[in-house]
Amino acid sequence: MLLKDLRQNVAQLKGLGAKACQNLDRLHINHISDLLRHYPGRYLDHQEPVTLEQVCQKLQTGSEGESYCHCLVRVVEHSYIPWRGGYSAGMRRQDPHAGQALKVLIEDGSGVRASLLCFGRNFLASQLEPESEILVAGKFRLRYAELQCSSFVHEVVPDPDRPYKPALAAESGGYNGSEFGCILPFYPLTQGISQKQLRSAVAQALQHFSFSLEDELPKNLQDRHGLLSKKEALRHIHFPGGKELLGQAHRSLVYEELLILMLLIQRRRLQQHRELQNRPPAGFRLEKPDEGPGSLLQQAKACLPFALSEGQQSVLKDVLGSFTLDVPMNRLLQGDVGSGKTIVALLSALPWLETGAQVVLMAPTEILARQLQQNFEQLRESLEQYWQQGDGQNFMETEVRAGQSLGRSAFLSGSVSGAKRKEILHRLRSGELRLLVGTHALFSQAVEFANLRYIIVDEQHRFGVEQRLALKHKAPHPPHVLLMSATPIPRTLALTLYGDLDISSILSMPEQRKPITTHLVRLGNDEKMYHFIRQELEAGRQAYFICPLIGDSEDGESQLRNIEQMALELGQVFSRYRLGKVHGQMAQKEKDGVMDAFRAKETQILLATTVVEVGVDVPNASVIVVEHAERFGLAQLHQLRGRVGRGGDRGYCFLVYQDEVSDASGSDGTGGTGAKKGLTALAKERLLTLKSLSDGFAIAEKDLELRGPGDLLGAEQSGSAELHIAKIPEDLELLERARLDAVELLDADYALLQPANQGLRRVLIGMGQEILDA
Repeated sequence: MLLKDLRQNVAQLKGLGAKACQNLDRLHINHISDLLRHYPGRYLDHQEPVTLEQVCQKLQTGSEGESYCHCLVRVVEHSYIPWRGGYSAGMRRQDPHAGQALKVLIEDGSGVRASLLCFGRNFLASQLEPESEILVAGKFRLRYAELQCSSFVHEVVPDPDRPYKPALAAESGGYNGSEFGCILPFYPLTQGISQKQLRSAVAQALQHFSFSLEDELPKNLQDRHGLLSKKEALRHIHFPGGKELLGQAHRSLVYEELLILMLLIQRRRLQQHRELQNRPPAGFRLEKPDEGPGSLLQQAKACLPFALSEGQQSVLKDVLGSFTLDVPMNRLLQGDVGSGKTIVALLSALPWLETGAQVVLMAPTEILARQLQQNFEQLRESLEQYWQQGDGQNFMETEVRAGQSLGRSAFLSGSVSGAKRKEILHRLRSGELRLLVGTHALFSQAVEFANLRYIIVDEQHRFGVEQRLALKHKAPHPPHVLLMSATPIPRTLALTLYGDLDISSILSMPEQRKPITTHLVRLGNDEKMYHFIRQELEAGRQAYFICPLIGDSEDGESQLRNIEQMALELGQVFSRYRLGKVHGQMAQKEKDGVMDAFRAKETQILLATTVVEVGVDVPNASVIVVEHAERFGLAQLHQLRGRVGRGGDRGYCFLVYQDEVSDASGSDGTGGTGAKKGLTALAKERLLTLKSLSDGFAIAEKDLELRGPGDLLGAEQSGSAELHIAKIPEDLELLERARLDAVELLDADYALLQPANQGLRRVLIGMGQEILDA
């Protein structure tokens, strides 16, 4: 039985009632397999004691304000100190210690003393009796000339002669309920679930269900890399039998996850090669896509109002070169925001349109898809003007005419319906329609192509692998595919994750693109920012304001600025200027009207949510303000910043942040008392990173460092694989090792039929992979 097959409900475990199971559901823990894959986030080493004497020396000589202690101590005496919270803690007025907190004086074997402050826990007086010996653990600090700790755990030692030594947990890799003498796991929690509950539940699951577990990994790979069996790895990742075993267990589970991920990717690559052998690529190769002054591509380049950058020309050459090969192209095009990926993609489509083939452009949102169509139509209109002026005479003398070579594009999304939709589908099936631009609606079975040869996918990371494959299968033969992303992936990671793709990157920015200046503004210090924006508007330029919410929230986020609130405020601050609003809850026709008005300079301020994150190209916009920037991710902020500075003027980005938030929801454990929460260290680092960096590739490296892989390695990109313990970039070395092993495995046994590979085969089949016996 594999781990994935342990589908028994966690309700079978002792101590998990209906309420606890509901709480665990928030952690996506419903079955025993979910529980055993809920790995600890950190550990505390309680194997060897850290005494009060050691803590005192460390605090006196070091710069740290507190230090962790866990050791055997003797209770010296009790006393009580005034505490105003004593009454609110439910103490009765007649209690002699009401309004006081228990203070327990303890002493280690060296004679160093410390105080345990038991706020709201006066009942501990009966447990921590004078002269008793206890095990105690917690963070101590020097305060009022003594060592103090107010948050601690303890265990009473039943046998005073029992020395402090490794307990059953560390000796056997099991769990005996003690928090001492072991490496103690700490799990990610949710409200209503304690560490003790989770540790007990995991221990029961290991005891009752892990004995029948089989290994997914072949024995030869376990031996090659020094890995533990699945049973041993799970046992020691949850309750380590020592530091070395913990490291070995972690390495074993990380490698297993990454090997399965790499098998999915490599099988996809091999499947593509097999398809090429079975499906002839006739007509899918261009002989000379960019030769001669009469070619459509050469004339399109000549009529552009700017020269392509060196990076754009290099990538275009790579793409065109792929069209001349017998193997259909599968290429990832990376480039920073504003680097000019779109024009490269459109130019690369022209050789196919010139032959009469069909091309499709897909984007994740209607706003971005419509922007792509507008870009194509602008290119087509520029070519027609070029020909009408006589500059394209060489081309016009050929038998192919402009209307035949390009024709108007069409747009298809879920909002296109009725007669217009039927007309587009009919023209597409007949081959009359050469270029189709659309959103997820392109996956519909009703969308049929006559001669699809080239697929361009913008913001590819927003589409799953299966979605992209569904579009490829609409072509009569494997088509050429260009995936574009303005969220760059570090090259080492990209080469491993996208082993089935060629990778091209535009590393330089167009000469006309000026750097964007980024400022951080504390919420409430808006006057100088508004004054600057007013100057930009007076100069004829335009501005974006981005808000995290549309209207007032009912989930404790009422303090956040939203579109409706900001519309009133900005209407007063910039009363001389027209303001438009756009967000995801508006009808598409209404959104299009707002965006068209902003592009036409009929409105000077656009107030929006992140629907404008990608694809919006308004060269006259010079300022963008992101409200509550601390709530946005680094890559998202960089994308938003890229909406300005797209013309000849310099762009400015203002990140408005709130450095102190009142918690009205009680999420901090105060019950909604209005306690103040500061800006998190992670949010601060994101904002400072964006202020100091402008290179999208450098920002991508930092983003990966700060947040880990996120959905980059999740189900959408990998096919179905989920990573529970592997982290990037920390595990890049294991990722590369897993990639090489996956290639070796599949080269020798593509269907994983050998007895040693049956575990991996069953895992892939369980993930929905179709594996034929050949």
